[in-house]
Amino acid sequence: MMPSKNCPNYPVHCNICARCSIAAPGHLAAAARVTAGAGPSYRPVCGAIWSTVFAGGHARCSAPASIKVMSFNLLWSNENYAQIAQSIRAADPDVVGFQEVRLPNVAALTAALPNYPYTLFHQSDNYHTVGLVSRLPIVASEQFPDPPFERGLQSVIDLEGIPLTVIVAHLAPNNMPLFPLGEFVGQTQERYTRRAAEVEQLKQAVQSRDRPTIVLCDCNMTDTSQTHAQLRSVLTDSFQQVGWGWGHTLRVGAMPWPLQRVDYVWHTSDLQSVSAKVGDRGGSDHYPVVATLRQQTP
Repeated sequence: MMPSKNCPNYPVHCNICARCSIAAPGHLAAAARVTAGAGPSYRPVCGAIWSTVFAGGHARCSAPASIKVMSFNLLWSNENYAQIAQSIRAADPDVVGFQEVRLPNVAALTAALPNYPYTLFHQSDNYHTVGLVSRLPIVASEQFPDPPFERGLQSVIDLEGIPLTVIVAHLAPNNMPLFPLGEFVGQTQERYTRRAAEVEQLKQAVQSRDRPTIVLCDCNMTDTSQTHAQLRSVLTDSFQQVGWGWGHTLRVGAMPWPLQRVDYVWHTSDLQSVSAKVGDRGGSDHYPVVATLRQQTP
């Protein structure tokens, strides 16, 4: 099978290149699985490039690998799975990181997303489970140390044979006004201290890895905060890099539009932000963030 003339390497075969919709003989079975019912095909991904940069292989395709991801706080009380699924279908990500999933709702949520066969969830309490659904295989996972990190998971995604770390996190919330007035100062100090410790743990986790890393996070902080600056010292905020507009993701009270940007897709410097936008909220009080990332080229 010959590649499309749009391929930058035409007429040379890639190992696998979804941009051209071609496959070399060794990858015909994988291509068949993509086209024969495994859901929408992957973003332009050239396994050969990833194996060259990260595993020492020999590249035969010049198209850099890319992946589309979503970070989505569902709101713990939101059980409108049809709207949630529609929001995800509209964005068409390869991987979705969830915050505020109730463990009893996991089965209904995953049943509404049949094109995401790989799933991973970690319960921290009855209302704040974090999770991950993926079109790509999840080959490893572990929890963050608790304390300080109550709501987070680490996973390794198999991107055409190359490991990619994906972290899902939900940092300490800013719901201090829900407490009696006499507890406000103490609760504020506790939340800010805990969130600072969680950010430090995230930084250490990122710095300890030698592979591309993506962080899907309801960070409960704005992009003018000190903790944002600390994370930005080791990660790139994709929306800040390539997004357009305010990028607000959180509705507050009865306001009909979001007022704060607290949800993020972060990534390490060996990846590049291609696009980033705010998606449909699917019945939540948060709007998801959707970003397309690709391998950083020299």
